[in-house]
Amino acid sequence: MYYWLLAPLYRLTEVLPFLSRVWFLRLASLLIASALVPFGFLAAREAFQSDGKALGLVITVIAMPQLMMTVGRIANDSLAVPLGALLVFLLLRSLRQPPSFARSIVLGVTLGVALLTKAYFLALVPPTLGCLFPGRRARVAWRHAAIVFVLAALIAGWWYARNWQLTQSLSGEQLEVVGSRSGVPLLQAITTVAWTKAIDFVLVSQIWLGNWSFLVVRSWMYHCFYVLLAGASIGLIIRFVKPGGDLPDGRQLLLLMAISLTFRAALAYHVVRSFQSQGISATFGYYAFAIVFAEAILLCTGGEALAPARRSGL
Repeated sequence: MYYWLLAPLYRLTEVLPFLSRVWFLRLASLLIASALVPFGFLAAREAFQSDGKALGLVITVIAMPQLMMTVGRIANDSLAVPLGALLVFLLLRSLRQPPSFARSIVLGVTLGVALLTKAYFLALVPPTLGCLFPGRRARVAWRHAAIVFVLAALIAGWWYARNWQLTQSLSGEQLEVVGSRSGVPLLQAITTVAWTKAIDFVLVSQIWLGNWSFLVVRSWMYHCFYVLLAGASIGLIIRFVKPGGDLPDGRQLLLLMAISLTFRAALAYHVVRSFQSQGISATFGYYAFAIVFAEAILLCTGGEALAPARRSGL
């Protein structure tokens, strides 16, 4: 989808020098990625029911250094990241509002376009369909789930069907294709992967990694963020034990955690395929910027549950 969108600009700039052409394409990528701001704000406001908290969360997310490195390239990440934020908003809204055909159509089209942008959105299909069931009659829930699934399949299904035909892989991603044909069985690879190093690299490459230069800062700086992550996780447990206030409710938190867990499981699967194909126990954590607002809302909720913020006029 991203390459279709930029193809006209690519042709319009073909008379320009190469570096000028790259500059224009990068600017176009950043323009597309800027949709992350309104979509992320809507998602955060849906969770917190507060414009002030939503604005603060957006400012925090867009200040993340690795985010700019991710969306500033000529690559489909700049479209995938705002689509992920839009999908999180639509899923959160579906929990608060009664089902309607219009909302199911919008959700199905968004999921289909996302799937046509990045294959890692396959990880969000289960939580997307699952969020349509809580608190609803089975017949109604199945009807709306069918609408979402059929629309997404009509938009993106042809791409995945052709991937499977050519590579026997849904995503067609090169490491998965090579890994699936390696001499290392999947179960053996799962037990052989150096998971501690893999998890560490995923976290490091989401906080800060200079893209293909692999520039990093001092390890203790990353470990400070690890402490914040651990504290927020404890706060989430407290939030479930003592609900209340203006923080997201239990259903919203379960949805956001399902999004995070399924996406992280997909990253773990990519680690295994990377190990099978290259012998490397790693994948890039910046892929998770597609669900950055789901995880940012969880971190903010856990942090405030652990250390409640002072009331203000926001």
